[in-house]
Amino acid sequence: MDKEIKLKLKPRFNFFYEVFMPLGIKFRADIIAIIAGIIILLAINLAGKDLMADTAILGFNLIDALNVVCIVLLGLFALKLIFDIVLKVLQYKNMSYTFYDDNLVYEDNFLNQQKKIIKYENIKEVEVRRTIFDRIMGYGIIIISTNAEGNFRSGLIVYGVEHPNEIYEQINDLVHTFDKEIKNNQKVEMKSEWVQPVSNEVVNNTSTENEEDFKDSLKNIK
Repeated sequence: MDKEIKLKLKPRFNFFYEVFMPLGIKFRADIIAIIAGIIILLAINLAGKDLMADTAILGFNLIDALNVVCIVLLGLFALKLIFDIVLKVLQYKNMSYTFYDDNLVYEDNFLNQQKKIIKYENIKEVEVRRTIFDRIMGYGIIIISTNAEGNFRSGLIVYGVEHPNEIYEQINDLVHTFDKEIKNNQKVEMKSEWVQPVSNEVVNNTSTENEEDFKDSLKNIK
């Protein structure tokens, strides 16, 4: 029988938010390269027009040659930016965090498939982090820490979470509810260990021995 799904997270891609995230370094690099190319292209056509107007390389005007090179590079960086965006969108679509009664399952089925199961009993802490930019954009990061300290594979970091405070409360409730159930079960088991049932045989033997002692005491009465 399939387990009941308590919560399912599927982070949604947002380009403007992604650019300022720690993992958005590729986007930032592409954007910086495109801006730098545009500045160089403008500088060549404005400041360098008079200086290199009569200069030629292999029969081509230097200004025209540099313009072609800059335009080609700009096109390549623009294509790379589009390619990176498409890859990220597809990754988000194939990524999910599913929470059940006793564990959570992280799945990433894009390119290199990855699946990770974390039991609630191994979760040490659930944390929400939001920078000023996160709060402006309405996003945040959920950090799930486990007992496997010092291991780079321990825990999970859920990026790009919308309404992070609400999601944090739901995850925290699931983990703590499970923890309370475990502790209650342990208390019940401990109590049951202290209370040992008395068998009928012991009761019968005890009553028989008491009866014989009583009869012996009567014999001594004169």
